[in-house]
Amino acid sequence: MPELTRRLFALGLGALVFATPVAAQPPVMSAQEASRAVAAGEIVLIDIRTPDEWRESGVALGAWPIDMVSRDFSSRMQALLKAEAGKPIAIICATGGRTQFLQKVIAQNGLGDVIDVGEGMYGSRHGQGWLKENLPLARAEAALAAMPEAYRAAK
Repeated sequence: MPELTRRLFALGLGALVFATPVAAQPPVMSAQEASRAVAAGEIVLIDIRTPDEWRESGVALGAWPIDMVSRDFSSRMQALLKAEAGKPIAIICATGGRTQFLQKVIAQNGLGDVIDVGEGMYGSRHGQGWLKENLPLARAEAALAAMPEAYRAAK
């Protein structure tokens, strides 16, 4: 069983791995569009990479870092989706693979639609990525400190 699938089972999201695909084409946003939208307060941007990845590259400025493989990821994301109901939520990872997968899982659970920043931080078939576009960054510690308390990891 792939590592991501095993971790999702551990998070209680594993049954969703085998759910049927969502029929509609999920929304995708470029890194440039996401940068403009988060700066204008039009979206909530979530960086689902790991803490090591955040420290290595930095976090997209304005993004809230929530580690996709943390034990409390599911509850934190559910709280965020509920609290931010009506506001578009976008997710970003390294190259768009994790975000595309998570986007489908969230939709299949009836938790709403989230926007995939498909080119991610490093680029993909969707575009160059946040870093190559020279979009603004924050240090991991600053991004974590700026995040609302309700979405921070349990201590």
